This record gives sequence, structure tokens and C-alpha cells, in this order.
Amino acid sequence: MESEITMERRKQIIKDIAEESYLRDDQKEILRTLVATTEQISVLVTVEDLLLRLFTRRAENYLLVVRKVQQAVRLENRHMDQEAEQNLSTQEEQEASALLKNLV
Repeated sequence: MESEITMERRKQIIKDIAEESYLRDDQKEILRTLVATTEQISVLVTVEDLLLRLFTRRAENYLLVVRKVQQAVRLENRHMDQEAEQNLSTQEEQEASALLKNLV
């Protein structure tokens, strides 16, 4: 916000100087061009800031999505590991039961 106020103040100072009667017409024209250029720079800075905010938000959103996907993958892997453990336990129990039956 300070840069906008400063930019506006600069433009006003240049405009005020451009109106001074002791300046030649070519000097006044140079100052008017400077004011116009200052305004264009101000617009470009504003656009750059908006684009930076937009890309930052998008990057944050993509990062959030990646984190959510990683979290979902970890949860699914944990679930699959638990199922594999249960299947292994069941298989071990069945093998142990079969061995006992063979012994008896």
C-alpha cells in the first residue's frame, strides 16, 4: 500500500512541476511523459503482484492436493498391510491346524 501512495505522490509532484510557468514546452512534455510512464509502471507492478498471488495460491492448492493424495496412499498402504498380516495370520493358523491334524 505504501508503494501505491508513494507512486501517487510522485505522479502528483511531477504534475505540479510540469505546470510551472518557467518550464519550456519540451520540458513540460517530458514531465507529462514521465507521469504517463509512472502510471504504466504502477499498473505493471499491480499486475505482477496479482499474478504472483494467483500463482502462489495455485501452487499452494497443488501442494495441498499432493499432500492429500500422499495421505490417502499411506492410509491405503496401511490398510493393505493390515489385510496382508491378517491373511498371513490366517494362513499360519491354517498351516498349524493342518500340522496338528497330521500329528493326531
